[in-house]
Amino acid sequence: MKFNFTCDAVVKGEENAVRIAKKWQYQSAFKNASRILDLMDDCSTFKSRFFFPSVTLSAEEADFPLAYGLIVYKNPEQVVRMLSSVYWPQNLYCITYDTKSTQLFKDILNKLPKCFPNVLIPKEKYKIDWCGYGVLQAAMSCLEVLTARGEVNWRYYQYMSGSDLPLKTNLEMVRIFKALNGSFNSEISQFQKWRITKISAPPPGNLTIFKSSFSATFSRESAEVIVNNNISREFFEWLNSSYCPDETFWTTIAGNPEIIKMPGGFPGERWLEEKLNHANQTKEDNLYYVSRYQVWPNTPSLCLGSWSSGSCVFGVDDLPAISNRKELVIHKLYMDYQPAAYFCLLEMQRQRTSFPVPVDAHFYSNLAGPRHVRANGKYTNFWPDNF
Repeated sequence: MKFNFTCDAVVKGEENAVRIAKKWQYQSAFKNASRILDLMDDCSTFKSRFFFPSVTLSAEEADFPLAYGLIVYKNPEQVVRMLSSVYWPQNLYCITYDTKSTQLFKDILNKLPKCFPNVLIPKEKYKIDWCGYGVLQAAMSCLEVLTARGEVNWRYYQYMSGSDLPLKTNLEMVRIFKALNGSFNSEISQFQKWRITKISAPPPGNLTIFKSSFSATFSRESAEVIVNNNISREFFEWLNSSYCPDETFWTTIAGNPEIIKMPGGFPGERWLEEKLNHANQTKEDNLYYVSRYQVWPNTPSLCLGSWSSGSCVFGVDDLPAISNRKELVIHKLYMDYQPAAYFCLLEMQRQRTSFPVPVDAHFYSNLAGPRHVRANGKYTNFWPDNF
């Protein structure tokens, strides 16, 4: 990608570079998305054009494969670029899409396994509407196909949507997941009962229900329990008539240790109580939750870009802040809104892939989840001792 500015200068906030970057426009060669489909007839050319790596870079990464679940519905070029940003041949990927997506979009995604045997497309697809049950169904379908592939001993799962980008390289992800030490990393918030007014029956197993972000990361062992545990499956079905079930599922099944023996799980009620008690003392959720960085309207000062569906679309002015975030991925960036932000993040990630930098393993190992795992089930404080 050719810029008339340097991403390093933009990240440093240099006024002239920022001004030029804001005006920079991405001239896509794939405005007609059918060109992507045509390019896929030659897998070598397609991989080269979109920077898909063909070899694993280190033994450490080869010994610690990852799994990704991607739910997408539009913008095929952005989806392909997102996939290439997290793609490595030792990992496993599941991509599913909205049944309402265009036929061309579906054709492009359905052709990916032809070039990448480690990219899986579930047979069953779902209607994906914001806060609809189909979102959770799609996520579960990916977990099912990922856990069914026993020949790939992937170690951690990460969810991504079509407007996400990774903030970390694959090697950084591996080292962070090692520091997480099997813990289940999901957001925890108070659940609003109006979300289940259409459901009369109590939750299976008398689960305590929590609210969370849809983005979560957890171990292969946790994924197996999610897919196979009876109460987990019953709760999945129970949420059918609820509002935004995708914001209810992960933390509820991970935060009820007396009901679901979730590997890497946590005492949800006590952690939520501690979080609420500290609500006026910190705005840094990444003291415990690092799966995805997203800014909502309740913290407008953290968004210098624009807004879409109540969520920040990060732009050029946000780069100095987001380039050093501790989270694994970021939501949202668009190739057609201040694209310099999108492509600079990709460039910085690729630079660190070629020239690795140390990971602050202590930060991640000192999160609430890993500390709870090290305590072997005994209760640990939600906040670190040095809070």
